[in-house]
Amino acid sequence: KTFASNNTPLTSFAPRAGFAWSPFASNRFVVRGGGGYFYDRTGNANYNPGYEQNEPYSASAYASGAANYFSTFQKPFPAVTLGWTPRWINFGDITNKNSNGSNIAESLDEQIYRVPVTYQWNLNLQYEFLSHWTFELGYVGSRSLHQPGVRPINEAQLVGNPLGNNSAIAPGIAAGLVTTNTAANAFLRVPYLGFSSSSLMMSQADWDAKFNSVQATVRRQFSHGFQMQGAYTFSRALTTNQPIATNTVSNDPNIYQYGPSLNYHPQRLAVSYLWS
Repeated sequence: KTFASNNTPLTSFAPRAGFAWSPFASNRFVVRGGGGYFYDRTGNANYNPGYEQNEPYSASAYASGAANYFSTFQKPFPAVTLGWTPRWINFGDITNKNSNGSNIAESLDEQIYRVPVTYQWNLNLQYEFLSHWTFELGYVGSRSLHQPGVRPINEAQLVGNPLGNNSAIAPGIAAGLVTTNTAANAFLRVPYLGFSSSSLMMSQADWDAKFNSVQATVRRQFSHGFQMQGAYTFSRALTTNQPIATNTVSNDPNIYQYGPSLNYHPQRLAVSYLWS
């Protein structure tokens, strides 16, 4: 049993296959390739805020700077009481000047949490063009689905948004009670009133990624167990879990687009040695 409404699947079968082929009588040229499914467990840090940091099970007790004036060694933290904070909202007058609300900050988990999976494949050519000199040229690609990440579902919507809202429309906008877009009334333009516009961060496994690369290596084997090589990689990685790839106007993940990943280098050159 898991924390989500779905159980751990019994169909996460991960087949893998590979081959090595020497097409010529000489053993100096070899073609290698392979591919397979790779499932992974989602780390606890991806979904534990939903049940470790929310009311009524926990309450934050911390302070810093001027707000920490009361702290002593005998009483280092403020007193906290476990329980629910009432959720409420007050739209005030038409200009929203007297508006206020509970602005509760919560985290949550997706109801159906899927198992992350990556499909990976490669094709590699190896050629000993001189004695003890080897050249390799290969292609490596992968496709990742259901990767863990966090998505805000209570972002403030815009009054008169020309793009429209593909998810829950803020009740205050729908009822015509909010007529302007200001930082002060952002908490009135959220889909779920009473929660802050920066809360309701939902942990989910809905992010995708793509990776393609060309890799070249030159290796020289010397005597006495010494070896040197230079490896160059030209790659391209795209993901839907990047600020540049998301649509901040809508809370709908289905319209998120692929964008360049911030966690890779398009070109990489590594020179290394091995002495056994």
